[in-house]
Amino acid sequence: RNGAPYMLPQNIGFPVGGDTKFQYLVLQVHYINIERLHGPGDTAGVDLMYTEVEPEKSAGMLSIHIRTNVPALSKTYQDGGCKIGENKILHPFSYLVHTHALGQVVSAWRLRRGERFVGIDEWKLIGKKSPQSPQSFYPVADPDMRLVLGDQMALRCTMLNMRSTDVIQGLASYDEMCDLYMMYWVWGNHTKLLEGNTYCTSSGPPRTTWEALGFNNIPETRATTL
Repeated sequence: RNGAPYMLPQNIGFPVGGDTKFQYLVLQVHYINIERLHGPGDTAGVDLMYTEVEPEKSAGMLSIHIRTNVPALSKTYQDGGCKIGENKILHPFSYLVHTHALGQVVSAWRLRRGERFVGIDEWKLIGKKSPQSPQSFYPVADPDMRLVLGDQMALRCTMLNMRSTDVIQGLASYDEMCDLYMMYWVWGNHTKLLEGNTYCTSSGPPRTTWEALGFNNIPETRATTL
């Protein structure tokens, strides 16, 4: 949605083929309304460049998805999160947020418990954006951030529903979504990437909240405002 072109940083590449687990490339294109395609039709596309020389850094994708539930005439927080469960050092470098029309703010965070005070979560911003901005990958807030074994990731989508009907999770534009896609790099080849789950899904409100996930010291204002 009006996103600018994106190029991977220098000396970073996604491993494909060979002895990696990534054997296929699939392109999926979504249209809000195909009636708006004039003239020759769709001119969107993706330019892929490849090299047979292995770069110093391998790139991977980690995503968080929340099953949205937005009551009529309400402002709600769609909360989710997941835990880094592998002994890898991940360097986040770019992120994309996605909602439909009701999304106001999407923020993603790294949590470390007890880094400064015993039992207290330390929150560090990965990225924060209006999902109504041009949809593209944006640089993370701190390019020196690392994610390691035991770190938690937290995602919140602030939704404002002024409709007279509830809005639930769905693919249609009148439904809602709450998603984060985060690219990271690791030193070395594909064996240093996450080998298990590369995404996590939360059930959304009212069952799932940051408090219900056990998080504390929550930065409520910073998490919900730009």
